[in-house]
Amino acid sequence: MHPDYQNHLQIGLVHFMAYPHTQGGDGEILDTFEEIAAHDFITTLEITRINNPSVRADVRRLLKGAGKTICFGAHPIILSEKLNINALDEAEREAAVRRLEQSIDEAVELGAGSWTFLSGPYGGADTESEQMEACVRSTIALCRYAAERGLAVTCEHFDRDNE
Repeated sequence: MHPDYQNHLQIGLVHFMAYPHTQGGDGEILDTFEEIAAHDFITTLEITRINNPSVRADVRRLLKGAGKTICFGAHPIILSEKLNINALDEAEREAAVRRLEQSIDEAVELGAGSWTFLSGPYGGADTESEQMEACVRSTIALCRYAAERGLAVTCEHFDRDNE
């Protein structure tokens, strides 16, 4: 690779996709980050939950020391816990928002500069308008919470294909 490439682009890796066994936040997570930190050409990492606070601290130190940019992806949390920020049941929607606020706090703890989440699943055309309103309320709450902690936010829309 051309030695001047880093002046023109950033090469990133979605850690939880490259190492799917880590999506639950447990296992040999630190080992995978040590492997990645050794590669200078990878400058940005999208990471997700790490359940052990000691391992989180170690990962933060390692990645900061290696000069990596950290982004936090809440996708594994949303999908595995079946969170739905579009839920028409207000208690379910609020629980999803509270859980995602916890992941924002973890992103900050890990030293992330941004946080990415998925909108909720598409529940059908008959309630589409109400679902969109619920999604907007949730997104506003999450963006405010993240902004108070200095994080940029990206929302990726959930796949509407139920097949």
